[in-house]
Amino acid sequence: MSKLLLSLLMAGAMARADFDPARWRLRRSIVIAKPAPVASFIVDRVLYQGSRAELADLRIVRDQLETPYVVRELEARDESPLSPAITQETNTRTTLVTADIGFQGLPLDRVQLVVDPGQFYRSVKVESSRDSTKWRQSGEGVIFRTEDMGAFTVSFAEQWDRYLRIRIVNRDNPPLAVRQLIISAERRAVEFPAEAAGQYWLYYGYPGARRPSYDFAQTRPLRMQPVMVTMGVEENNPGYRENQKPWTDQRPEVLYAVLAAAIVVMGFIAVRFLLKMQN
Repeated sequence: MSKLLLSLLMAGAMARADFDPARWRLRRSIVIAKPAPVASFIVDRVLYQGSRAELADLRIVRDQLETPYVVRELEARDESPLSPAITQETNTRTTLVTADIGFQGLPLDRVQLVVDPGQFYRSVKVESSRDSTKWRQSGEGVIFRTEDMGAFTVSFAEQWDRYLRIRIVNRDNPPLAVRQLIISAERRAVEFPAEAAGQYWLYYGYPGARRPSYDFAQTRPLRMQPVMVTMGVEENNPGYRENQKPWTDQRPEVLYAVLAAAIVVMGFIAVRFLLKMQN
């Protein structure tokens, strides 16, 4: 009886945990020619742009079964140049350097300012925004150029917003001529066990996805050099259904029936236990 109860509870939990490709909008093919304990691919700009949950929506699937993975940060950095818009706030004696990254979801934790020749020393504040209307401060620092040295880069807590704004505090000095911003972040790689040769699919593009938690993050062979693989071109998931809800949401009576059965079984076990205690 207890085994039946456990099975019913597990069935209710698994109904929510199953991967449903109808909710993932995009996919890319990964072909494994030869099995490998660890395969790896680099997260590129296309994947960042298509992801709807800061990479939390990545799912690797083979034969309709999820394959675990881990996202690792590498020593190399990915850089992106931006052409900013420059405005002056005369009342605060501040230069605003604003740039549109182009989409929401590209990580960055460092910005370099390309400034025309000349000596200067300025405090700067880094701000970010999702909609270019509401801004929040991400960090601050100092940029300068002297006769002997210079520093033009500001580091800050990683953020994924679409818009970036640098506030340069000029005080009583003339504004700087900023020609370009170069944003960067640590390069990321996705590693997964390619236990069988064949075609795998990388699904993404589901804003409601939760970040998965796999044992592979702790059990990955640390001394094993990953085999680099390439992703195919991005394509629309043919099985995607807009606003598709899990089948348990479409037919909640099934889930309720499972839970009701579990309650009945628990009550039956409790009654039997009480009767046994009285005897």
